[in-house]
Amino acid sequence: MALLAKFISSTGNPNIKYLALECLSRLNSVGMKAAHEANIIQNNLPTFLGNLRENDISIRKRALDTLFSLCTNEVASEIINELLDHLQEDNDYELMEEMVLKIAILAEKYAPNLSWYVDVIIKLIEYAGDYVDEDLWFRVAQIVTGFSAGSNGESSAEGSITAAD
Repeated sequence: MALLAKFISSTGNPNIKYLALECLSRLNSVGMKAAHEANIIQNNLPTFLGNLRENDISIRKRALDTLFSLCTNEVASEIINELLDHLQEDNDYELMEEMVLKIAILAEKYAPNLSWYVDVIIKLIEYAGDYVDEDLWFRVAQIVTGFSAGSNGESSAEGSITAAD
């Protein structure tokens, strides 16, 4: 994984970058997780995020997929904050919808508490409001108001989202 991360940062060839990002995602998906994986991600996070600013849309999408697949509890908040910063700074309309979805999924999956989750989703709505799905708006409204619809359509005071897996 460390060698692949070096290929991503050291080459100017978009094909090699794409293949290295693809290999990292695939290694992670087949369970090739190392104990030092979080360190590899943290050390190379600027490289992965830099690839979100590449001219080639396929590299930007692959970098986002790689960040999503390599995300762990240790680096989740940093990745989510960096992706939110990217949303705020860059108007990457070709990638916006997918990025919003992945941020929402990561925020729900790795949220340390409900307050942090709501803060992330509100920032997400602020930075990319038109690209935020109605279901996400509804979930945040449920959390903020403290009510969720039960299976029979009745309201209850229980939250529908757990803070973390």
